[in-house]
Amino acid sequence: MLNKVLANFYERDLRRLIEEVNLFTNEEDLWRTKGSVKNPAGNLALHIIGGMNYLIGATLAQTGYVRNRDLEFTRKDVERKELVAGLEKLITLIKDTVNALTREQMEAEYPLIFDGMKTSASTTSGASSSSLLIASRPLPKVMTLTPSSAKVSSMTF
Repeated sequence: MLNKVLANFYERDLRRLIEEVNLFTNEEDLWRTKGSVKNPAGNLALHIIGGMNYLIGATLAQTGYVRNRDLEFTRKDVERKELVAGLEKLITLIKDTVNALTREQMEAEYPLIFDGMKTSASTTSGASSSSLLIASRPLPKVMTLTPSSAKVSSMTF
Protein backbone atom coordinates (compact mmCIF):
# COMPACT_ATOMS: atom_id res chain seq x y z
CA MET A 1 0.00 0.00 0.00
CA LEU A 2 2.74 2.47 0.91
CA ASN A 3 4.38 1.59 -2.41
CA LYS A 4 1.36 2.83 -4.34
CA VAL A 5 1.13 6.01 -2.25
CA LEU A 6 4.81 6.82 -2.87
CA ALA A 7 4.56 6.02 -6.58
CA ASN A 8 1.51 8.30 -6.83
CA PHE A 9 3.32 11.15 -5.05
CA TYR A 10 6.28 10.89 -7.40
CA GLU A 11 4.00 10.77 -10.43
CA ARG A 12 1.92 13.73 -9.21
CA ASP A 13 4.99 15.90 -8.65
CA LEU A 14 6.73 14.91 -11.88
CA ARG A 15 3.53 15.63 -13.83
CA ARG A 16 3.47 19.07 -12.20
CA LEU A 17 7.05 19.59 -13.29
CA ILE A 18 6.08 18.62 -16.85
CA GLU A 19 3.29 21.21 -16.67
CA GLU A 20 5.78 23.84 -15.51
CA VAL A 21 8.21 22.98 -18.31
CA ASN A 22 5.36 23.29 -20.81
CA LEU A 23 4.35 26.71 -19.41
CA PHE A 24 7.45 28.34 -20.86
CA THR A 25 6.03 30.06 -23.92
CA ASN A 26 9.52 30.65 -25.27
CA GLU A 27 11.48 27.40 -25.13
CA GLU A 28 14.77 29.33 -24.91
CA ASP A 29 13.66 30.67 -21.52
CA LEU A 30 14.11 27.16 -20.08
CA TRP A 31 17.83 27.90 -20.28
CA ARG A 32 17.87 31.45 -18.89
CA THR A 33 18.28 32.65 -15.33
CA LYS A 34 17.08 35.80 -13.65
CA GLY A 35 18.25 37.64 -10.57
CA SER A 36 19.66 35.40 -7.87
CA VAL A 37 18.51 32.19 -9.57
CA LYS A 38 21.70 30.52 -10.81
CA ASN A 39 20.33 27.34 -12.41
CA PRO A 40 17.92 27.50 -15.34
CA ALA A 41 14.73 25.45 -15.18
CA GLY A 42 16.01 23.20 -17.95
CA ASN A 43 19.08 22.24 -15.94
CA LEU A 44 16.99 21.63 -12.84
CA ALA A 45 14.78 19.28 -14.86
CA LEU A 46 17.91 17.47 -16.12
CA HIS A 47 19.15 17.27 -12.53
CA ILE A 48 15.91 15.65 -11.37
CA ILE A 49 16.00 13.21 -14.28
CA GLY A 50 19.62 12.30 -13.57
CA GLY A 51 19.25 12.10 -9.81
CA MET A 52 16.13 9.95 -9.83
CA ASN A 53 17.48 7.67 -12.56
CA TYR A 54 20.47 7.10 -10.31
CA LEU A 55 18.79 6.93 -6.90
CA ILE A 56 15.81 4.83 -7.95
CA GLY A 57 16.81 3.39 -11.33
CA ALA A 58 20.43 2.37 -10.85
CA THR A 59 20.24 1.78 -7.10
CA LEU A 60 16.87 0.09 -6.61
CA ALA A 61 15.94 -1.20 -10.09
CA GLN A 62 19.52 -2.08 -11.10
CA THR A 63 19.09 -0.38 -14.51
CA GLY A 64 22.79 0.21 -15.02
CA TYR A 65 22.22 3.97 -15.36
CA VAL A 66 25.50 5.88 -15.10
CA ARG A 67 25.05 9.41 -13.83
CA ASN A 68 26.98 12.42 -15.07
CA ARG A 69 25.95 15.03 -12.49
CA ASP A 70 28.15 17.77 -13.91
CA LEU A 71 26.48 17.43 -17.31
CA GLU A 72 23.08 17.94 -15.65
CA PHE A 73 24.16 21.52 -14.93
CA THR A 74 26.31 22.29 -17.96
CA ARG A 75 24.21 20.85 -20.78
CA LYS A 76 22.12 23.55 -22.46
CA ASP A 77 19.45 23.98 -25.11
CA VAL A 78 17.92 20.53 -24.74
CA GLU A 79 14.60 20.55 -26.56
CA ARG A 80 11.50 20.74 -24.39
CA LYS A 81 10.17 17.51 -25.91
CA GLU A 82 13.35 15.71 -24.81
CA LEU A 83 12.99 17.02 -21.24
CA VAL A 84 9.33 15.98 -21.14
CA ALA A 85 10.14 12.56 -22.59
CA GLY A 86 12.82 12.08 -19.92
CA LEU A 87 10.36 13.02 -17.18
CA GLU A 88 7.66 10.72 -18.62
CA LYS A 89 10.15 7.85 -18.76
CA LEU A 90 11.12 8.62 -15.17
CA ILE A 91 7.47 8.35 -14.06
CA THR A 92 7.25 4.86 -15.55
CA LEU A 93 10.58 3.80 -14.01
CA ILE A 94 9.62 5.05 -10.54
CA LYS A 95 6.11 3.56 -10.60
CA ASP A 96 7.36 0.17 -11.81
CA THR A 97 10.26 0.11 -9.35
CA VAL A 98 8.48 1.36 -6.24
CA ASN A 99 5.39 -0.77 -6.84
CA ALA A 100 7.58 -3.89 -7.23
CA LEU A 101 9.38 -3.41 -3.90
CA THR A 102 8.51 -5.99 -1.26
CA ARG A 103 7.59 -5.05 2.29
CA GLU A 104 11.06 -6.17 3.39
CA GLN A 105 12.70 -3.95 0.77
CA MET A 106 10.54 -1.01 1.81
CA GLU A 107 11.58 -1.44 5.44
CA ALA A 108 15.25 -2.12 4.69
CA GLU A 109 17.97 0.47 4.94
CA TYR A 110 18.44 2.36 1.69
CA PRO A 111 21.50 0.87 -0.03
CA LEU A 112 23.40 4.18 -0.29
CA ILE A 113 24.67 6.63 2.28
CA PHE A 114 23.01 9.87 1.23
CA ASP A 115 24.76 13.13 2.04
CA GLY A 116 26.77 11.38 4.75
CA MET A 117 23.63 10.10 6.49
CA LYS A 118 21.87 6.75 6.69
CA THR A 119 18.26 6.73 5.61
CA SER A 120 16.13 3.97 7.06
CA ALA A 121 13.30 3.22 9.43
CA SER A 122 15.89 2.83 12.20
CA THR A 123 16.66 6.57 12.08
CA THR A 124 13.22 7.38 13.47
CA SER A 125 13.57 5.85 16.94
CA GLY A 126 11.79 2.64 16.11
CA ALA A 127 8.91 4.13 14.15
CA SER A 128 7.86 1.94 11.26
CA SER A 129 8.31 3.77 7.99
CA SER A 130 9.90 3.49 4.59
CA SER A 131 13.52 4.20 3.80
CA LEU A 132 12.25 6.17 0.81
CA LEU A 133 10.54 8.63 3.15
CA ILE A 134 12.92 9.04 6.07
CA ALA A 135 15.89 11.37 6.23
CA SER A 136 17.85 11.74 9.41
CA ARG A 137 18.15 15.52 9.21
CA PRO A 138 15.88 18.45 8.34
CA LEU A 139 15.47 19.15 4.65
CA PRO A 140 16.85 22.42 3.28
CA LYS A 141 14.91 25.29 1.80
CA VAL A 142 14.86 25.31 -1.98
CA MET A 143 14.30 28.03 -4.52
CA THR A 144 11.75 27.66 -7.27
CA LEU A 145 11.32 29.74 -10.39
CA THR A 146 7.85 29.84 -11.86
CA PRO A 147 7.94 30.39 -15.61
CA SER A 148 4.71 32.34 -15.87
CA SER A 149 5.77 35.05 -13.46
CA ALA A 150 9.56 34.59 -13.29
CA LYS A 151 9.22 35.13 -9.54
CA VAL A 152 11.36 33.26 -7.07
CA SER A 153 9.72 31.73 -4.05
CA SER A 154 11.20 29.83 -1.14
CA MET A 155 9.68 26.70 0.33
CA THR A 156 10.69 23.96 2.72
CA PHE A 157 9.83 20.33 1.99
